[in-house]
Amino acid sequence: MCILLPAQIMNLNDDTAIVNVNGLLVEVGRRGMPSAQPGGWVLVYTGQIVEAISADEALALQALLKELLADKDEQTGHTKGSR
Repeated sequence: MCILLPAQIMNLNDDTAIVNVNGLLVEVGRRGMPSAQPGGWVLVYTGQIVEAISADEALALQALLKELLADKDEQTGHTKGSR
């Protein structure tokens, strides 16, 4: 399953960016976002920046994803670090 993930831009290269996705630094394409700037928040899908978002939206999405993962772990019996 592929989902959009909120990420903060850390560094820009010619047509890629290094983004922070929940503490993990990932290189993604930024062809669709030439105006992207370090420190800005974006949605990443299958290795590409697809949309700029506000910091408030990013934090709300991160909280929702954290809640969803906690619910899934509760349902499957996984504990933190057991994946």
